[in-house]
Amino acid sequence: MFDEITLHQFREKLELKGYAGRTIEEYFDYIRLFMRYLDEHEGVTSFDSIEPEHINAFHAHLHYTTGKKDRSLSIGSVRLRLAALKTFYRLMYEEELLSQNYAPFIVLPHE
Repeated sequence: MFDEITLHQFREKLELKGYAGRTIEEYFDYIRLFMRYLDEHEGVTSFDSIEPEHINAFHAHLHYTTGKKDRSLSIGSVRLRLAALKTFYRLMYEEELLSQNYAPFIVLPHE
């Protein structure tokens, strides 16, 4: 199972860096979404087991996810979810809480 402590440390790090409360909640939710996707679709249940192809699969999955009113997520919504993931990897790697930093490999789509 994913380490909830790491997820809560991410929230604390965002708070310390001065992120807005709404952004913190959204990023926290988006990382939870990523964790749920990995568990349900990829069979991955720990941060140490994540590989770049899992992130790429999540990116593709977001393009086919429906949001409100059963419409596909907008490019902006996909971008926000991936920006949260990129921030998560950067900050958690800097804090030595993750062994891999995949942030440089996460490409945000253009609007």
